[in-house]
Amino acid sequence: MRRGDYLNVASHVISDEDFINIAWKFSKFIQNIVVLSDSKISNNVSDLISKKYANCLFLDDIDAFTAHCLMRYASALIISNSQFSLSAALLNKNALVALPTQWFGGTDRNLEKNINAQCRFQFLN
Repeated sequence: MRRGDYLNVASHVISDEDFINIAWKFSKFIQNIVVLSDSKISNNVSDLISKKYANCLFLDDIDAFTAHCLMRYASALIISNSQFSLSAALLNKNALVALPTQWFGGTDRNLEKNINAQCRFQFLN
């Protein structure tokens, strides 16, 4: 799961609660999780995710190359609304990918339609 660079450049912030909820749904069929973030992962997020997984690794201080590699080779991938995460998801042909339906804030969301057009299914919250 990549929480992303939400504190720095995101125009639409996806809540920690939304990420925790989707991570919990994945926990029904995956035992291990790696959580990546460009910003400090809060204790609340790590505590709640740890309750559902046998093995958790929280990485908020790794380089971009390593983070991208981890996402490209994940078997399941929950991504943030960032080009960095999306590029890794598109390069990973084997992963089950959960991606946000809303990528941008404001009213001009035409690019978002192209991103969502790459999906055949979406996840129900």
